[in-house]
Amino acid sequence: MAAAGPEETSTNPRAPEPTLEWETRTPRPSRLSRFMPGGGASQAHHQQQHHDPERAPEAALAHKEAGQPQPGAKRSHHGNRLDRILPPHRKYLGMRRRVFLIALAAAAVALLILIVGLAAGLSSRSGGGEKMPLPEDGGTHEGELTYYSPGLGACGQNHDDEAMVVAVAHELFDEAGGGDANPNNNRLCGRKIRVSADGGGGAIEVEVVDRCEGCRPTDLDLSPAAFRRLADESRGRVKGEWQWV
Repeated sequence: MAAAGPEETSTNPRAPEPTLEWETRTPRPSRLSRFMPGGGASQAHHQQQHHDPERAPEAALAHKEAGQPQPGAKRSHHGNRLDRILPPHRKYLGMRRRVFLIALAAAAVALLILIVGLAAGLSSRSGGGEKMPLPEDGGTHEGELTYYSPGLGACGQNHDDEAMVVAVAHELFDEAGGGDANPNNNRLCGRKIRVSADGGGGAIEVEVVDRCEGCRPTDLDLSPAAFRRLADESRGRVKGEWQWV
């Protein structure tokens, strides 16, 4: 057999030699990675993910099953804190967390409205007090005139319908009493009042013998005889003015 010539030998292609694992070319680490702990490993990991797209879905599935956020996913700081305080998988008062939070917010709003309403009512009551028309203040006062059957009054005296007597407002009577538990000692008992009705005749004088529960501070509740001197009894209620004598 003839030996192969140099031309025949050069025409036969040689099969490529396999590259061994230890001969695999790896990227050269940057200078910055030398000063960062774990920088080289992190860089290699990111490069591996970049050059291995087929493993990306598997990594995402593994993170999801482990309950860990996927790389690059943003997590809410407030959401994490709420989940720690009120875990979403639990029930609160038999309600889901979302329904429970809505009910809690509605209750807080209702409580706030109640507090504001009470505060407004108390401030209006304390700031809107009407000055009592006491004898030492003097002046002429305007109010409504009504009538009633006197009987036994707060001053401890009995009077019939023909007596020229009057009952003053309970607030005025109590203010003048100065905290004395015995109404018979009230300084308004026996005091005289000159009163006249709008559009009526002249003025009359009546004596204080009682307190009127339904009267405002400047209203007067007269005996039937005193009311008839000022207006027709069928009217029942008229406007008038009065002053202490």
